[in-house]
Amino acid sequence: MSFVSVTQAFNTTSSMGRLTLNVLLSFAQFEREVTDERIRDKIAASKKKGMWMGGLPPLGYDVQDRKLVVNTPEAETVQLDL
Repeated sequence: MSFVSVTQAFNTTSSMGRLTLNVLLSFAQFEREVTDERIRDKIAASKKKGMWMGGLPPLGYDVQDRKLVVNTPEAETVQLDL
């Protein structure tokens, strides 16, 4: 298998081209992992602040200003003891 770049002067038919491709792939993987860590840290910090991070809110709650607030009629239904 060979890879030829249109924008850069290297291809994988030579050992130097394969080395360059592996270096670029390593940096791409590193950047992807760093981005993943940043997103995970941001979500954790938002959750720590009590912000709702999406999805359907549990029955008995509504989302207002990214926080869960009690929906009284639904909450009464949830608390109903049969």
